[in-house]
Amino acid sequence: MTLASLVITAISILIPVVFLQFFRFIHRKWNLRMYWMIVPVCLTAGILGPFLYHDLWTPAILFSLGAILEYSIKTGLMSFFVIPSVLSGIVCTAYGYLNVNKFFMVLVLFVVSLGPVAIAGLPVLVDKFMNEPVIRWEKIAADEVTSAGLWVYDGVSTGHFELSKEETEHIRSLFNFVPKDRVTEVKFINSDPSIDIVFGLKSNDTIRIQYDQKEIRVAITKKRSIKYFVIESPEFNEYFAKKRHASSS
Repeated sequence: MTLASLVITAISILIPVVFLQFFRFIHRKWNLRMYWMIVPVCLTAGILGPFLYHDLWTPAILFSLGAILEYSIKTGLMSFFVIPSVLSGIVCTAYGYLNVNKFFMVLVLFVVSLGPVAIAGLPVLVDKFMNEPVIRWEKIAADEVTSAGLWVYDGVSTGHFELSKEETEHIRSLFNFVPKDRVTEVKFINSDPSIDIVFGLKSNDTIRIQYDQKEIRVAITKKRSIKYFVIESPEFNEYFAKKRHASSS
């Protein structure tokens, strides 16, 4: 347990104490017992707050409950901040309603502070979420594609087609044929395609290939993360042009 972890744990334990004093003031001033709010506030702030701050600077992270929990575990905040804060909040809630002995409250808070040490000893849980999924531009294996769909947008209606095995193989070959020096990673892509192709893979990842008659964009999603690429491919341009012509005729 590092010094930074100890400081984070100390802060996490003190936050519910601050809320306790705030709700005690409300209790004395307006005779309202709102101590029940301590735990939900600590839980929400501890899990959601750091993730939202991180997401502001890393918009490629997908917003979902799984992503939020994984981020808390991966960064260690679940062990050293969230759980101690929630346990401390439970103690503070009990103190607010039951007005238990202060010595007992301090003793319980001390026990709570030992929680991160035990949790940090669960390497299986921590290791599972330690690393961000690595997303690289890689070729698609022949047996990797489990589903393939194509959408055509004409500004009025949307046409959806399940791709045949032969056409799926053709698109996979076009994808694999793109040289790496014609692939550019970008932070964002404008999502207004005229044609959209989605591959579902065995790994539960997805590859989305979009065409807007100006450029070809690719979004690769792996678990909670996503990366965007712009590619240069005359072969793909020709394929998409034929699809546009066939859908309009």
